[in-house]
Parts: sequence; structure tokens; C-alpha cells
Amino acid sequence: MPMPPRVDTIRRQRLPAFFEFVQDELAPFPGRASTTTRMVIASVIMLFLVMTFRLPNAAVGCYYVLNIARTRPGAAFRTLVTPILAYTAGLAVYVTGMGIFGNADTLRFIFLVGLLFAVFFVMRTVENYSAAAGFSFMIAASIPYWERPLSPSANVEDSLWTALAVGVGTAVAVVVKSVAANLQPKNELLQGLAARIDAVQALFHSCAEHGKADAREQQTTKKLAIVGTGGLRRLLQQRDNSYLADQDARARLSAITALIDRLVDVSAHLSHTAVELSLEDRNRAQRIVEACATLRDSITQRRFSNVVIPEMERAPSTTLPLLSEVERTINLIFETFTPAEPNRRASATTVPRSVPFRIFIPDAFSNREHVRYALKGCFATTLCYLIYLGIAWPGISTCVATCIVTALSNIGSSRQKQFLRIGGAVTGGVIGLGCEIFLFPQMDSITPFALLVASVSALASWIALSSPRFSYFGLQLGFAFYLVTVHDFAAPTSLTIARDRIAGVLLGLIVMWLVFDHIWPSPAILEMRRKLASNLRLLASLVRIPNHNGALSNRSEFYSLREQIVEGFASVSAYADAVQFEFGTQRENHLVLRERMLRCQATAETLFLSILGYVQVGLSGDRENSGKDIYTALSEEIADALVCISRIAEICEPETRDRAGELISRAEQRLCMDGLVSQDDGAVFHIARQLVELTRGSLDDVVHIYSRKPELQG
Repeated sequence: MPMPPRVDTIRRQRLPAFFEFVQDELAPFPGRASTTTRMVIASVIMLFLVMTFRLPNAAVGCYYVLNIARTRPGAAFRTLVTPILAYTAGLAVYVTGMGIFGNADTLRFIFLVGLLFAVFFVMRTVENYSAAAGFSFMIAASIPYWERPLSPSANVEDSLWTALAVGVGTAVAVVVKSVAANLQPKNELLQGLAARIDAVQALFHSCAEHGKADAREQQTTKKLAIVGTGGLRRLLQQRDNSYLADQDARARLSAITALIDRLVDVSAHLSHTAVELSLEDRNRAQRIVEACATLRDSITQRRFSNVVIPEMERAPSTTLPLLSEVERTINLIFETFTPAEPNRRASATTVPRSVPFRIFIPDAFSNREHVRYALKGCFATTLCYLIYLGIAWPGISTCVATCIVTALSNIGSSRQKQFLRIGGAVTGGVIGLGCEIFLFPQMDSITPFALLVASVSALASWIALSSPRFSYFGLQLGFAFYLVTVHDFAAPTSLTIARDRIAGVLLGLIVMWLVFDHIWPSPAILEMRRKLASNLRLLASLVRIPNHNGALSNRSEFYSLREQIVEGFASVSAYADAVQFEFGTQRENHLVLRERMLRCQATAETLFLSILGYVQVGLSGDRENSGKDIYTALSEEIADALVCISRIAEICEPETRDRAGELISRAEQRLCMDGLVSQDDGAVFHIARQLVELTRGSLDDVVHIYSRKPELQG
């Protein structure tokens, strides 16, 4: 079969796209500079503590400072206990096991293999990944100590020093974050609400000024609608916030959060409207801007009494059907300011309770993929262990940590992290080697050394604050630099340590490639296809919610599905990035499929926004709708069509194409019924029509994935 022309286009555009990707990842955003400063300060403090008290294994402690200090300040103390307990558990398990089996070589090897299997199984199945990673990393850091011809007491002592360095680094990061939070107190919940109001205000300001929505403001609102308010609702569940101590205040903010969520969802639909607003609608848009300004000031200042509520139209718009729904939602938000309203509104917008605490994910002991993953990771790490012992080269023991840190659930993600690790390790190692050769001989005190560490830490921190697609490069750059330069309390006189540690990273990457590419391979393109199909099924469940629960009474299910879909979209994007790191005879074909699936993903994201507006506006339970029964039937038809489309995407089942097309056509006919659109439900009809159009677009995109289908093994 001849190769589609799209492949050559992809190849020509790959390099410019990479530079654009790096530019986007390194672009500044609000809070990036302040967080970088905080991370640098924490790293320098850790350096002074290491040099003053001569703490061994300082590189590990400095790395954990960098890793923990980048999380948000509000979670500082909650992130302190978990890693310390994880480090302690990992150290206790390994030291106890070596104390029991250390004197018998056969039993010692069996114990190590079993422990490595448990490490990878824990990394895959434990709910709290940071705890699992801390547990695993401590075991990986302890393995080289117990392979030395020293007494058990010396090995235990060195392992404890490692745990102390990690604990001190964690504590330093927590203290610096807490001080920064107190110096610049923030109310994350109110700031999050204000950011969403600002986006809506900017969107309608462009409508009032130019007669149509600005593309940049449309994109901002669309992103906020896709993200949702999951993080804000989790903040509402916290009991340690003074502004949530009062039950009425909690009920009011709960209602406001849900209504602002609806406001953003409805406003995001302006991205589908290309018509120019009439003069009357531009005046209405200006009043929305003024109302948003009043609303923002009232919420951020927590001033809910004596607020002058602006008057807004409630009549349907001739050019923008959703305009009246935006005005109506803003009025509902202002209604929550009155003393009698918060509890009434909160009854329909209750924030779901916290998820019960659990250690393992639900399918931890029923999904065979977890066992396969643990077996592959265990085999790769054991092979590295045997290689560095067999050739008597203990300096390359970093290969064990490389296997543990870079092993993920699929080839592409694993290889992507390996590329980032090797790139960061080589960059950090080269910087460290250059410093050792050219700068260290000129230093005679800790001051220039601290300035050097601060400079490199700033570079690593800035990169580490990128998205998950690129942040690992910054972490590994810092870790490699610390490994090369912060391993002794005097100027180094040999480059052997740097050479050995970089060689260990390379060995780990090669072994991981051999094992994960050839044992139960799982190409990222297949995972991308499965996740895309899963997202379509979740969209079908989301559009069915009002039919199952009557007026969206079960908001817990709504929020849960919404967050699952957002995570699913993120997973598809991650797999799309991972495809570019895979090689082989089918690489170009997989890149073509990747482009087609990304196009389908874009349509699915827009469909997601339409479903959110359809559910929240059309069937929210606080409005009467003359065509509600018809819209309920339409929801079932759209949901059934999405299920059919998901089957086409997942298992390439062409016979379901006709069934999906028939369901969509039936929904289109239902929208053409006489008398369906009334003055009250014009906004609902507008969203329903977009919903049907986008569902047909999703069908066309999924069918196009397999047209002139490149070979897809799996």
C-alpha cells in the first residue's frame, strides 16, 4: 500500500514543531518566577546544611528539595508526613530483609527479586503515587550499600544517613513553602473563582467592543471549562480554612462554585458562534462585563451584603441565544448573596463528599496488566543489578534507580521519560563536569559555590515547572548536577564519579528499552486508541445523567464523570507525545494515526463542552422547558450513537457506522419538530443543535482514522 502524503508533511514539520513545543513549555506564567525563587532558596539552604553538618548523600536531599518545593504551598504540611513514612517503610523493609537473608547468597538474591517485584507492583497499584515512589526510591538507594564488603552496621548507618538527607530535604522544602505562603497569603478558592469570572468578563468585553468574541479569550474560557472546578471543590472540602468555618459561608461558596462552573460552561459555547452581535446585544454584553466586575469584587472581598445587583435583560437574544442564559446564571449567583438563598441553592449544588481513603486502586488485584508491569520492571532492574555486580563496577549502580524511576505503564511513556532522563542527566552532567574542570579550582569558599548551585537550580526549577511532558527534564538536570558536584565536602579531584553515574543511567535506559519493547509490548498508539474510545463512552454516560437522575440531582456522579473525562483527555495527549518516541517499521504509520486521533480528540473536547452546557442549562432542574421530554429522548439517541462511535474507535467495527449514523439522523429529525423552540428554551435548542452536529463530526473523524488505514498491529 502506498504511503499517504501526510507522512512527508509530518516529517517536514517535526523539527519546527519541536522548537515550538519547547518555547511553549518554557514560557512564563503567573507564579512561575515566585515558585522558582522559592525552589532556589530551599536548595541553597539545603546546601548550607549539608556543608555545615557534613551530611552524606547530599545529592539525594537536594533533589527532594527540588521535587517537593515545586508543589503548591497549601499542600506543604500534607506532603511532609507521607514521604517521611514512605522513606521509613522502604528502609525498614530492606534493612530487615537483609538482616534475615543477607548471610545466604541464594536467599538474599531471591529476597531482592521478590522485593523488586513488590516495588513495581506498589508503584502501579498504590493510590498515592508519591508515597509509592518514595518507598521505591529508598529501596533503590539502599541496594548499593549492602553490596559492599562492609559490616552490616556500616551498611545500616549509611542507609540511615540517606534517609536523614531525604528527610531534611523534605523538611526544608516544607518550611520554605510555609514561610512563602505566610508572606504572601493567598485564598486559593477565591482566587480560582475570580480567575473564572475574569475569563468570562474578558470574553464579553471583546463581544461588547468588537461585536464578536476574541479568539484568545475564547480559548481561555474553553480551557477553564474543560478543566472544570474539581480542584476548587476539593478546597471546599478542607476543614482548616478560616473562611469556611461558618456553615453558611461554606454553603454559599458551594453554591457560588457550582453556578460559576455553569457560567463558564455556557460562555465557552461562544466559540461556536461566528455571527456578529447586534447593537442591543453588545449593550447587554457590556452590562454582563459590569456585573462580572461587581461579582468578582464581592467574592474576593467576601462582601455579600449591601451589594448593588445590576439589572440585566432576560429576553431571548436574536443573534446569540445563549446570552439570556449567561444573564440568568449571573442573577442566580447574586441571589446566593441574600441570607435565605445559600442553603436553598446549595441543596442543588452540593459539593460531593471526599472519596473514602484507600491504599490500592480498585482493580489492583484483578487486572493482569499490573502483574505484567511488575514482572517487566523486576526483570529489567534485576538484569541491571546482575550486570553491575558481574563486572564489578559499583559506580554504575545508578542503573537500578533509572529502571525504577523510568518504568511506566506503556512503552511510549516509559521511553519518553527515559529520553527526558538521559537528556537531563547528560545536560546536568556536562554542566557539572564543566564546573569541576573550569570553576571549582577558582573557588576558595562556599559563597561562589552556593551562587553556582543557585544558578543551576534556577534553570532546573524553571524547567521543572513545565507541564508533565517536559518537567522531568528539569528534575533530572538538577539531580545529575547534584550527583556530580555535591558528593563531597571538598573540591573534587577526579571525574570518575561523574563518568560512572552517567554510565549507569545509560545502562538502565538500554536495559529498559530491551525489556519493555520486547516483553508484552504495549505500543502507545494502541493505548491512545483505547483511551480515545473510553473517553467517548464516558461522554455517553455524561449526556445520560439527567435521564437517570431526573434534574441532575446526583451531582457527585456528574463531577466524577467530568473529572474522569478531563483525565482521559490528558491521557490521550500524553500518549500522543509518547508515540513520537517510538521507533520501528510502523513508526510513520503510527504518526499518521496519531494525527488523525488528535483531530478526533479536538472534536471530542468541543463535544464535551456542548454536553456540559446541555446538561447544566437544558436539564438542570431549575427551569421549565416545554420540550424536555423530546430533549430527554435526544440525549438517549446521542448517548447510543457515542457508544457506537467508541466501538468503531476501539476495535474498528465498521458495521456500527450505519447504526451511529441512523441514531444521529433521528436526533436531527427530532430537532426539526414543529413548536420545539419556544422563547424560553431557545438557548437549550441552540446547544442541542451543536451537540448533534458535533456528534456527527465525531463519527466522521473516527471513520477517517481508519480510512486508507495504515497497518496497526495489536
